Amino acid sequence: FEHGWRAAVTAFEQSPALDVVGVGLADGRLLLHNLKFDTTLLELRHTHGDAVRCLAFRTDGQPWLVSGAASGALHVWHLERRARLSLEPCAHEGGVASCHFLRGRPELLTAGAADNSLR
Repeated sequence: FEHGWRAAVTAFEQSPALDVVGVGLADGRLLLHNLKFDTTLLELRHTHGDAVRCLAFRTDGQPWLVSGAASGALHVWHLERRARLSLEPCAHEGGVASCHFLRGRPELLTAGAADNSLR
């Protein structure tokens, strides 16, 4: 890539769209980036710069992205509206380690970094 993001990459997830990935950064930014053209298509931001730990795209036709934060929060984003739909500030204690939508379904599975739980 020619352009740096000036923050460490902490999460990386392939989107349902060809050549587009989600990139989570340590400074709380989330980017949709086109790899083929090396172009950032969208930039979103966690509240108070809370580091992004994981990303998950819905694959059932809804343009949603979920991001898990170091604080334990889950953010739900509507990509076409370029806005946050929902925020669950205390989804996990000690950060969200992983998040994943079940293929073709609106069901989200998350794992906590410190609370040793799946939700």
